[in-house]
Amino acid sequence: MGNTLTVIIGILGSLLALAGVILHSYLATRVWIGTVMIIAGIVFLVILAILHYRQIKNLAGLRQTRFGANTLIFTLIILAILVLVNFLSVRHNLRKDFTREGLFTISPQTIKVLKELKSEVKITSFFKDKSPEQDKFKDLMQEYQRYSPLFKVVEIDPDKEPTIAQNAGITQYGTIVVEAQGKSVKVKEISENELTNNLIKLTRKEIKKICFLDGHAERSLEDKEKEGLSQLKDTLESVGYQTRELNLMEEERVPTECQLLVIAGPRKSLLPHEEDMISQFLQGGGAGLILADPDSAPELARIAAKFGIELGNGYIVDFVSRIFGGSLTMPLVTKYAVHEITANFRPATLYSLVRPVKKLENPDYMVVELAQTGDQSFVTQQKITTAEKMKFDPKKDTKGPVTIAAVSASKPKSLPDEDNPGKPEIGSRLAVFGDSDFASNSLFNFSGNSDLVLNVINWLSQEKDLIAIRPKARAPSLVHLTPGQGLLIFYLSVVGLPLAILGFGLVIWWRRRRK
Repeated sequence: MGNTLTVIIGILGSLLALAGVILHSYLATRVWIGTVMIIAGIVFLVILAILHYRQIKNLAGLRQTRFGANTLIFTLIILAILVLVNFLSVRHNLRKDFTREGLFTISPQTIKVLKELKSEVKITSFFKDKSPEQDKFKDLMQEYQRYSPLFKVVEIDPDKEPTIAQNAGITQYGTIVVEAQGKSVKVKEISENELTNNLIKLTRKEIKKICFLDGHAERSLEDKEKEGLSQLKDTLESVGYQTRELNLMEEERVPTECQLLVIAGPRKSLLPHEEDMISQFLQGGGAGLILADPDSAPELARIAAKFGIELGNGYIVDFVSRIFGGSLTMPLVTKYAVHEITANFRPATLYSLVRPVKKLENPDYMVVELAQTGDQSFVTQQKITTAEKMKFDPKKDTKGPVTIAAVSASKPKSLPDEDNPGKPEIGSRLAVFGDSDFASNSLFNFSGNSDLVLNVINWLSQEKDLIAIRPKARAPSLVHLTPGQGLLIFYLSVVGLPLAILGFGLVIWWRRRRK
């Protein structure tokens, strides 16, 4: 009877302690249940030790026991270390994405949007159970939920709960419903880009309109060829902006609905009254983006000068472009000023046939030279020739670095408002680039081009929460070689390696023959 009771106490104590540890780890709300079971298990094991005190004492005196105890202690130490490492890894999750595009982490823009959520966002997915798409969606949602407790996810299997799917208007597997602030939208593509863009649309309080000047041979929003701005238009509309083309010859003034006026590379001159309308709009607290090519309308230089920015003559030559197989007139920029637009901005941006931009002294405006070319660039008015003939002339050319973009904002003033004393006035904002190609379809998706132009537009539109680096689509891993590198690889692999094998074989044949 005594032996049976001892066995029962030992088994019961061990099971209680083990079950307590398991429950303590997996119960999120009732942790005390696991704690009570662990304590109960320890009590039973202590009772067992008291009942068999003499046997334990005699056993401890044996030599084999001492060696066994050492082994047991060493094993327990290893287990304790493993448990501690597991405990720390669960509560202090450290992850590193080594892919170039950051394929397994969400973008800084998404993180920024999630951290600034003010109300709950509900994501309802309708996937077939255990489908590959469901696994991809779960992985993405885990990333989103790491950055906001307001981001809630509900998973519905349309086959198991057809009524819910029917009431939600779901007609195909893989549909995701995003709900926020009383609005909802259906998303049928599992991608960070689609989810974040729709999240921005739903959570924005105001839909802002961007007007693109028309009537002077500017780049067109509807043009899908390489010269057009259709990709910029689609991207702006995907995050909740409205866009339209504006012909000032049909207007008395720049419409008040235009929160931002974009002038993208006009090749024909503006009429005097159009120039006045644009200046009045900007000086009256409006925002503008001027993309001025070397052959753009001359009136743009006069408008920019009023805001402390000079549009220079000539174009920029950059010998660094040759390393990447590009033209000398396509400067690559990696140097950016400290500004809201370029905070944490590191990607390179590429331009084509760029005119210089310079800061002018103006007491009414704060001007920042936003982006500059490298030391191997210069400004010239020479005729464009081959790289071998294009040389820097210290008498005629201006040595780099050269500024290609600048931003201007009116200095803050206090409104004479008794109810809001000292409230800052929302003043004029202007951004000027010496190129319009970088925003066109041909270069829009190059490295950081799209991020930079969108950051500039968000800053001009007073949407600073959207200034960030956006999600990138997976790009093929390509190696770009210069002509010299290509020839070297060709001769080494096609000529050098076969000759080396042939020579090695001939040496062996000759040595064997001599023997």
